[in-house]
Amino acid sequence: MVHLLMKCNVATKIWKELPWAIRMDCIPFSSSADLVKAILNADVLLNLDHQSVKPFILNAALVLDSIWQARNLLVHQQVPVVVEDIFAGLRRRYAEHSCAWMEVERAAGKRWVPPPFGWLKVNTDVAIRRNGLYIVISLDILLVPLYDLYRKFSCYGPNSWEGLRFGGGGVFGSEA
Repeated sequence: MVHLLMKCNVATKIWKELPWAIRMDCIPFSSSADLVKAILNADVLLNLDHQSVKPFILNAALVLDSIWQARNLLVHQQVPVVVEDIFAGLRRRYAEHSCAWMEVERAAGKRWVPPPFGWLKVNTDVAIRRNGLYIVISLDILLVPLYDLYRKFSCYGPNSWEGLRFGGGGVFGSEA
């Protein structure tokens, strides 16, 4: 397996054409596990700078997958291996995965973050109806409800809810 993924002519050509131009065929891997360890620890084992590690891991995963796919197409369907087609596929797939990672990183900034240890985050919900105001307060950590408080307040008039809408405190009506 190591020979197929690292040392055969097609694999050697592909690895040399990556932006890092690492001669993977010259590194003595005794097993596939050693290969995976080297890829995942490329900053230490292959002397890559820290910023290059994530793109390298993505490229390496795509290279290994492409070599394996090319092998399967050759063995099972007698489709000849065309290195230029593999390169084109690698460029396309790298662009797709890079865009997906950017979306995930952008979305990660929008995710709910739990409060610091020792703090509780208070989540509230309010429904304002003609016959009254309903408030539910849940205190939770890790999405586990700890306490629910449910109250219905009677409505005195259209201005009774102004304090609530503008973030003011106090009594919004009388408890029903």
